[in-house]
Amino acid sequence: MALLAASALSVSVEPSAAVTAGMREFPAAGTFTFVVPLDVTGLHVDAWGAGGGGSGAILAGGPPPLGFSRAGFGGGGGGYVHGALTVLPGQQIAITVGVGGAGGAVGSGGPVGVSGSTGATTSVSRGGTELMRADGGKGAGIFPVTSAGGVAPAPTALGGGGVVRPGGKPGGTIDGQTGPGLAPSDVLRTPGCGDGGAGGSYIGSADQGSPGSSGGPGCLVISWT
Repeated sequence: MALLAASALSVSVEPSAAVTAGMREFPAAGTFTFVVPLDVTGLHVDAWGAGGGGSGAILAGGPPPLGFSRAGFGGGGGGYVHGALTVLPGQQIAITVGVGGAGGAVGSGGPVGVSGSTGATTSVSRGGTELMRADGGKGAGIFPVTSAGGVAPAPTALGGGGVVRPGGKPGGTIDGQTGPGLAPSDVLRTPGCGDGGAGGSYIGSADQGSPGSSGGPGCLVISWT
């Protein structure tokens, strides 16, 4: 399967011929239209929200050696949802795959402006009605306010028979990352999908520190039998 180009992408997928089984993967952030194939009346959907951004290194009191400094924290992994949808051949299913949260900048002169941002939601809708969603992971905070880093969404009840699993545990310092929501081992997931961004590094008094990295985009897989 070819990977779709990331960022604000809008794609319409034409209906396929009658089939007994199939799968479509949406591994990049953007908005898409999936047209239900001929003779298909049920879809299985696996979706991951985007990861939260890591926080930047903190230079408390200014660039070293003026004050206490430390590495950032990893962002939270995006949540995971699985659901079964009843559909009709030719119906249009709207898909939004969330973009990863931005990484935080390096803080200079104090812990300001270094938090990562929350990853965006991945969702499935039909006729303007949201059927299922996987929320994005939280952006990592700054020391000492939220020193544990980002967290993934709590489980919530969803339509379409979906059940959310929360994302992985918060990341550590330096280049820590978090995993996305956990799916069964046999479920396809694009590498990096839903991962939390790494925290910015800081390794010594001569180091000016680095910003946090962005969280991974969400992804979504539709299959039918």
